[in-house]
Amino acid sequence: VLLLAPDLKEELPVLFLRLRHAVTRDGASVVELAAQRTSSSELAQVTLLHRPGAVGEVVSALLAGSASQEVGGIEPSAIAQVAALLADGPVTVVLGRANLAESSDAPVAAAAAIHAAHPEVRFLSALRRGNVHGALDMGLAPGLLPGRTTLDDGRTWFRESGWPTVPSERGLDATGILQEAAAGRLDVLVLLGADPLADFPDRDLATRALAGARTVIAVDRFLTASSQQADVVLAAAGPTEVDGTTTNIEGRISTVSRKVTPPGTARDDWMVAAELSRLLGVDLGLTSPTQILDEIATLAPSHAGITPEIVQAHGGRDGVVAPLAPEERPELESASPSDPGVDPAAGEAAVAAAAVNTDEEQRAADAEATEAQADAEGEADHTDAEPPGATATAPPPPAGPTRPGVLAFTAPAFADAPPVDAYSLRLVAVRKLYDQGTDVQHAPGLAGLAAESSLRMHPHDFDRLGVDAGAMVTVSTSSGSVTLPVRPDLAVGKGAAAVVVGQTGPAIGSLIDAVAAVTEVRVAKS
Repeated sequence: VLLLAPDLKEELPVLFLRLRHAVTRDGASVVELAAQRTSSSELAQVTLLHRPGAVGEVVSALLAGSASQEVGGIEPSAIAQVAALLADGPVTVVLGRANLAESSDAPVAAAAAIHAAHPEVRFLSALRRGNVHGALDMGLAPGLLPGRTTLDDGRTWFRESGWPTVPSERGLDATGILQEAAAGRLDVLVLLGADPLADFPDRDLATRALAGARTVIAVDRFLTASSQQADVVLAAAGPTEVDGTTTNIEGRISTVSRKVTPPGTARDDWMVAAELSRLLGVDLGLTSPTQILDEIATLAPSHAGITPEIVQAHGGRDGVVAPLAPEERPELESASPSDPGVDPAAGEAAVAAAAVNTDEEQRAADAEATEAQADAEGEADHTDAEPPGATATAPPPPAGPTRPGVLAFTAPAFADAPPVDAYSLRLVAVRKLYDQGTDVQHAPGLAGLAAESSLRMHPHDFDRLGVDAGAMVTVSTSSGSVTLPVRPDLAVGKGAAAVVVGQTGPAIGSLIDAVAAVTEVRVAKS
């Protein structure tokens, strides 16, 4: 197992327990690449501490098998040792963003290099937020539509399947949205359970975005630092107050059920969306979570055939992994839901049978769907429109759109990290399980567990900078500065300065530039 991930014990503790079991009981070997040691280091056979921003260079050297000189702060002998370990057997990469103070381009570049050299390597996401994969599966990312398909591939399918509109162009990610709002080019900024002032790494950008947006609408369960600045706040129901599904990091879909009634005027998110849409003149046609899940099963390529009944029945509480394996898909029984005149529920089996097929299987499934559609329309015409004794002859249905495939990874272009500044340290910003987050602070038993913010450096850098352990120092970047105590820590690599975001004390986010490849800091006595 190759870890290119944050501290699993702090951010994904259940995955940490699974990894520990794999090491202690199943004989798995772990190699960790990180800018500082983590809780997973005790499980690792080797931990390579690299310079922030250099993980792509280190991975390239590992894939080459050797290096003639130091790479990213790692000696050639260590590169050769780990390269030999990775060559021993099948590899699974746990991939996530280990450092909030550097661009996500670095780990993506590392993953792209691994994928290009070894397409058989498996990747496991280490994204920390609850149901983040459910959101991604439903298209809440630039250039995606529901079902892990791209906007370009799925536009025709969704339009001809009944959606009145589909985005005409790729949208923006969170950083891009905040940049547009900060520049005054955004009329409405919707915070859907988001508190960018507390949670977005670049606090300066978040502050300017909330000030620059003409109207801010917050949909949330609590009043946060961000929602208190909103023009409109809509109360949302919480996770134990709704019916629906959640998707974990392996793509496993399981159900969630309402246990208590939402307080006051709080409503399900889908109800809020449907009501806002109605007031804006468009009826989304949403009536219940079951109806929404049926539409997902009908239209979303990766979720073809995963109906509410299948999710509830498949493996009890274990849920079902999307997409369905061929042997798990229902038999083709009806037409494509995109064809007119057919009940959408009757088309689910057709979608499931055709999902993730080869082109030949796709054509065969579409042909069967067309034949089934003709039969269904003929029966409907005979029953509902023709007089007794008449013979109904339905016209052939129009050709439906080609069902889009699930997206494949394409490596983007990457820029190299800037050269090392001899007068600065590179910032490592990480998260902990207990912080100043909204949910933690509204839990009386957890609210006091967030620690005081401090700066941690390798003892070698204390001598170089001439500062004393425990002294108050001013940490400065191009974005801002904070004053906090500094402590020696052998877990931090030389030339790095480590902080934890979301703790008590000064806001670490004021140091971070969201678009910078790395964050260089200057440390001076206060």
